Amino acid sequence: MLKITFGKTRYNADKLLLNKENNTLELGNGYIMTNLSANTDLEKFVQYINKQYALGDNIINAEIWYSRNGGSDTEPNYMVEKIEDAVSPIEDGFQRNVFIDGQSAHHFGYRILQILDQAILVTTPRSIISIHSSEKIVMQAKALETILTTEPVITLDTIAFYLKQEMKCDQLTLTSTTFNRN
Repeated sequence: MLKITFGKTRYNADKLLLNKENNTLELGNGYIMTNLSANTDLEKFVQYINKQYALGDNIINAEIWYSRNGGSDTEPNYMVEKIEDAVSPIEDGFQRNVFIDGQSAHHFGYRILQILDQAILVTTPRSIISIHSSEKIVMQAKALETILTTEPVITLDTIAFYLKQEMKCDQLTLTSTTFNRN
């Protein structure tokens, strides 16, 4: 489970959703972080989190990142607020990879539940993702999951690349729909 420390409080964060227009980062656990620093880029913070997580670091300290990347020493760099009351429990047994869905939400941990005809059903600690293919998928769920474990960050393009190799086809388009489990 990925944890991000903001000041003295540590938050579980298994699904990061970056909103560039609002300069916010939804943590997927009922909290949202707003970037208050004019000198830092929230997208670079998410890239840093992905890199550190891929290297095996489960705890990210926002204070350290802001101090090294142009944050203020005297003014607040961010604000964390609760956005909802219900938080569902986290399950074990997920692959330790960052999964980026079609809406650019970052999910920390995933498991492929089933492949059926032109659909792949994926679950993350907080979401269920339905991936739809332009072609019939001829591959077992466990086989695809095993291949994907070599990738630290998985996107729809990554899945399409491996499916095209396995199915020996030239064109394959994937789209996804994400449903929150809360």
